[in-house]
Amino acid sequence: PRSVRRHGDYRAVGERTDNAQQSDFATTFGRAAHEPVAPALRQIREILAVAVATDQQHDLLMAMAVQQIAAPTFAERERAAFVQQRFAVEGLEADIVYPAGNVFARLPGSGQARPVVVSAHLDTVFPAGTDLSLVRSAEKISGPGIGDNSLGVAGLFGLLWELRQREIKLPGDLW
Repeated sequence: PRSVRRHGDYRAVGERTDNAQQSDFATTFGRAAHEPVAPALRQIREILAVAVATDQQHDLLMAMAVQQIAAPTFAERERAAFVQQRFAVEGLEADIVYPAGNVFARLPGSGQARPVVVSAHLDTVFPAGTDLSLVRSAEKISGPGIGDNSLGVAGLFGLLWELRQREIKLPGDLW
């Protein structure tokens, strides 16, 4: 079974180890979990509902790209590097936190509310060497790991793209 660790267990981001360069995530979210963020969450839910109903193609292409990178549990480094690189292409500062290999990126808000965290896991249950071929029809795409959890990872980008397309700046940071 996977061990679960609090965000505080990963104090330094990437290779940085000095206290002056600690992750904004680790210092911010120790406080944020207890403060209300309902308006921002409601806004994010509404945006996602419209995005899913109107423009799925970009998100599906991202999900297919993510799915093509093998990511068995505890072996997600290549997928994490891809996600970090894609966040960088989108203009976000993204860090991989080791040893777990989690990727954190921040879309700055207006500073008027606490941050909101939207997350997806990178790993799949499929072992290394699994054939990652996709089968695509007019109605569905199927293949190992497309739903667990390539769609979730692609959804992170879908939210970012939709916020930008609508020119929405959230009241708090989006992690």
